[in-house]
Amino acid sequence: MSLLEALQKVKANVSQKGRTYQVGSILSLLFIGYMCNINSVAGISRFGRRLTRSQLRKLRLPDGRSPCHSTILEILSRVDILDLDRCIREFSGSANDGQIINIDGKTLRSSKCMGKKALHILGAFCNDLLSSMGQELLSDADNEITAMPRLLEKLDIAGKILTGDAIFAQRSIVEKIVTSGGDFVLTVKNNQETLKRELEQAFEDTPDSKVQEYSEAPTKAHGRIEERSIKMIDMPWEYNNEWHHIKKIARITRCRHKKVRGQWKETEEEAYVITSLNSVTAKTLLSINRGHWSVENKIHWVRDVVLREDNCTVHKRSAAPVLTALRNLVISCIKKVSNAYTATRELYAHKPHLAFKLFLASG
Repeated sequence: MSLLEALQKVKANVSQKGRTYQVGSILSLLFIGYMCNINSVAGISRFGRRLTRSQLRKLRLPDGRSPCHSTILEILSRVDILDLDRCIREFSGSANDGQIINIDGKTLRSSKCMGKKALHILGAFCNDLLSSMGQELLSDADNEITAMPRLLEKLDIAGKILTGDAIFAQRSIVEKIVTSGGDFVLTVKNNQETLKRELEQAFEDTPDSKVQEYSEAPTKAHGRIEERSIKMIDMPWEYNNEWHHIKKIARITRCRHKKVRGQWKETEEEAYVITSLNSVTAKTLLSINRGHWSVENKIHWVRDVVLREDNCTVHKRSAAPVLTALRNLVISCIKKVSNAYTATRELYAHKPHLAFKLFLASG
């Protein structure tokens, strides 16, 4: 199945009868525009007018015509975002193949309008396949804790491992993950002071013979040297506390060496991790925890710096998540052919037929 065929399956949340432009065709035009180094909806509308009639027909646009900016935004508001996420998962293969799901939120900085807060989207990402699995748009009265259960309802997490930062270390969230058939790897910070004190005490009381340790080889990147190590033990009070789903606990130490004004400076920080995985090794747990933070570098950073997401002023609550889903899809597709996102998009801008070839090829 090609990406064109996948997007044509996306349903609208209102009747399409009598409409000149269909949802799938508009999504296709936006995708090609993002691939060809255009970052705004208005820019993609102008880009569409430069395409040939043959290229526009390939996108299944009627009579080879390109829609205007306002038409694109109006049609985006009709997209069924749940169906779009489902079609993207089916195309990318992340519906069943990805074993680790990273949960992380991101604010769309330029979506502030008329005194309203900027939009914030909580997303689920398959780190193995570098693809989006679903998202939940927060309301003004929402936060990530209250939005997390709604996001979990959209995902099939049976047999999957969910990772998240400290805000998700909540008993209600842990309970929902486990009862849905999944496992969790979560960071614990001062938002759960009692639990954190108990974790600290557990490591003090556990003899060295029962501690599993692992240290990674030092890595050098971004002008600094980093070392990571982990100590892991069984949860001592597994069946007699309020966090009865926790099977293992770990303390991760990160040591960074950075040269500042000719002098090497060392910083060290510790983080506690809880997990429901019973047979996990210290090495694997450290890898899972580290993989969670790669979402910031592999997806959020690319959306901000390469695709200029924080410059997007679209503030319609129904349209912003659709554009975010398409940006995630663009990142996933470019990653399959190159690690150079900017250079690849610039190439497609000069040679749009290459973007069309990728778009029309079977996935």
